[in-house]
Amino acid sequence: MSSVSSGPIIVMCEPPLQMATTQLTARPWLSHLLSTSVHEESFATQHFRNIFGFCATRKARLLEWLQPADAGRRVRFTHANRCGERLDRMGQFFASKGLDPEVVQRLRDVAQELLANAFYAAPVAASASKFIDRNSNVALPDDYPCDLAYGCHDALAMVRVRDPFGALSRERLIGALGAGSGLAKVFSSVSILAASTVRSRITEVFAAVPTSGVPTPVAFHFFNKDGPGAGRWRITNEDTGVPVADQSVTLTFSEQP
Repeated sequence: MSSVSSGPIIVMCEPPLQMATTQLTARPWLSHLLSTSVHEESFATQHFRNIFGFCATRKARLLEWLQPADAGRRVRFTHANRCGERLDRMGQFFASKGLDPEVVQRLRDVAQELLANAFYAAPVAASASKFIDRNSNVALPDDYPCDLAYGCHDALAMVRVRDPFGALSRERLIGALGAGSGLAKVFSSVSILAASTVRSRITEVFAAVPTSGVPTPVAFHFFNKDGPGAGRWRITNEDTGVPVADQSVTLTFSEQP
């Protein structure tokens, strides 16, 4: 008897959603969790539209999840030492939209962790290095920038970060959610967390919080697929294999033969 693919499996569970994520390790086929309380949220209709769009096309376009947005910004940059400037501008944008200062700070903290993951954790996971100190200035090739986008509408304020490493596997993400890591803190402080990885090519992480009130996690999604071919990252100015603080770390990418 031939096997039949059941396609995406979406599980609804009773809150709190954080408790349900502990079941993901034992269920490798499960990557979509929603709290039953999501139906009470004003953004529920749009969120289900996003999920059903994925089910129909099997393509996770997390940048499109910023829509509909009354206004938004998108910037690509290649140097980690520009993160602070970009976060400041993002904070000013959200403040100009009338968001409460606590919500603005929460969004800044989330984006800061996602950018740190993109510039420091992702290269290590992609085997470019054994360790990169977070005080180092990581420089990416111009053709492989980090991509930050954000926007808001009446219900949600949203942040999306894309890196060129494609190293955030399902196993690594689930492990991070249960280990008290920075990604776990991101999950606990947002209502929606979605990650999409094309292995060895792209990782996108989308996070959203209500524009009013304290967010409660109600939706978790992970989309994962193989890339068109493996590539290789390496540090060009690294002698010891472990970059130290305040070092300029330049990364290069080459296609595998």
